[in-house]
Amino acid sequence: MLTYVNLRKTATGWEFESEEVLEDFAWANLTQLFGLTPLKRQYIVNDQRCDILALGENKQLVVLELKNVEDRYVVQQLTRYYDALRQEKPFNEEVDYQQPIGLIAVTPSFHKDNFTDRKYCHLNVQFLRFEVLADGEKFYLQLKDVDSGKLTEFDIYYQEIESNDDNKPAPPRALINILSKFSDADSQLLLRMRQKILTFDKRMQEKVESGSISYGKGKSKPCAEIMGKKSTYRNNLIIPRLILWLPISPDLNKINSFNRIGRMIISSKSFPRNSFLSQIDQYSYVAYKPKESRSHSANQYWSIEQYIRLYLGTEEYVYPPLGDIDCINFLVELALTEWLKRL
Repeated sequence: MLTYVNLRKTATGWEFESEEVLEDFAWANLTQLFGLTPLKRQYIVNDQRCDILALGENKQLVVLELKNVEDRYVVQQLTRYYDALRQEKPFNEEVDYQQPIGLIAVTPSFHKDNFTDRKYCHLNVQFLRFEVLADGEKFYLQLKDVDSGKLTEFDIYYQEIESNDDNKPAPPRALINILSKFSDADSQLLLRMRQKILTFDKRMQEKVESGSISYGKGKSKPCAEIMGKKSTYRNNLIIPRLILWLPISPDLNKINSFNRIGRMIISSKSFPRNSFLSQIDQYSYVAYKPKESRSHSANQYWSIEQYIRLYLGTEEYVYPPLGDIDCINFLVELALTEWLKRL
């Protein structure tokens, strides 16, 4: 039976809608993709939750850790799973613990720290990098063994599923009140971004606060915030503010310098017009300003185009024409990716 997979378009290509969708796909096609027999998924041993346990040749136990985004701690995770499984030895009848436990990390990219951690780890950890590729209307998953270069490709049966309005969480009254003060274009954009944020991961929470709506997981894992601010120039104008927790750089012009996450305000200084977020221009900007800061000025700020160019330079040293990028959508997806790394 064919399994249809939920994919989403990003600024740079295609990806699985969530880590859970990736895991569903891997579990359903474990034999074809990895040559393994399914044993158990989301298995908890000594407070460690293993994504997938499988059987290799001759009853060898194999652990797969799946990541939908780059994760610098994946080797440490697999090491903890190895230790817990060696101590508990579950599934004794099915598994031959005289054999080494296989450890596989599957992720779209590997952080340089992953290679350092593996270098000084006595365990054998296999690195498989995956990519979702499109060929016309067909999609397929490409797996590459980082060490051997061996490639495996497997068809993905993708079906675009229309969103069901009945399943959308209704906007809280406080959000409706805030959006009513903005232009229709900005209000609609923020509603679309809200839906993207809330459907990104089941752990995402929406919380009504004084004068704003925040998104994240608890107080320590913020992702986004929607609020309004009175214009300095026009008393009757409320400016929409989309706030995202994004990578920040201590150097405004230096690539490879994004080393922490900060509270970034997405806005515009173009006060004569009504649409601030739905029309990106030379007056649109990204400003780093901690919530606890009492200063009226931002600690750092970039034009949106400058920020995206600088960020993409850290990834591939390329500078694509930004007219081809939906800037707000790009920044929201970046905030979601970084949020997931911090969970």
